[in-house]
Amino acid sequence: MLPASSTPIVFRVLFCALLATSVGQSVMLTTLPSMGREAELTEFHIATIMSSSAFIFALGTNVWSKVAKRAGFKRILMVGLTGYSLGTFAFASAWMAGFSGFISGTNLFLALLLSRSLQSTIMSATPPSAVGYAVAISSAQGRVSAISKVTSASNVGQIIGPAYAGLLVGFGLLAPLYSIVLLTLLALLLVYVKLPVLAPVSQQNNQTSANSS
Repeated sequence: MLPASSTPIVFRVLFCALLATSVGQSVMLTTLPSMGREAELTEFHIATIMSSSAFIFALGTNVWSKVAKRAGFKRILMVGLTGYSLGTFAFASAWMAGFSGFISGTNLFLALLLSRSLQSTIMSATPPSAVGYAVAISSAQGRVSAISKVTSASNVGQIIGPAYAGLLVGFGLLAPLYSIVLLTLLALLLVYVKLPVLAPVSQQNNQTSANSS
């Protein structure tokens, strides 16, 4: 358990980490249709990219939640944020290649599908590790409150995302996506500097068993 004085800071850091990714997801959903029309992709292409990434994300959160318990919540949270940053950069760069005419049609669709799927595979580590961290530092009585403090970032991100995208899209369709790379990198730096390292759950259980014996 962390000292009581550091707990509020930890929750703010976890909130910021999920907020950055939630804003990124909202920006992605807001700008994808316009980018698809600009690159002359069909609605089926865009829908496939969105649905496949959502499916991978849903599977990934379940897998990463188990990994985080063994490897440590901070470490896996940093993996998720790093994957989100690199994946967003690759996804935006694929769009740029499409807009410039370097690739088009099926090749562009496959490049976007692959980059977005890989991004979803890694970025799905972020929510379960952040929530797991919040649960690990909370008492049984305050567990529900702790989870709500962290997960409320998703609702805030859905509100901010469209306005954020509309503000930056004047600088180009890809400006919102590339700015998300900076946001998630800032969140990664914040987690690295401010978030204390917790022992993996497996080690905590072993210590508890040893103390009780």
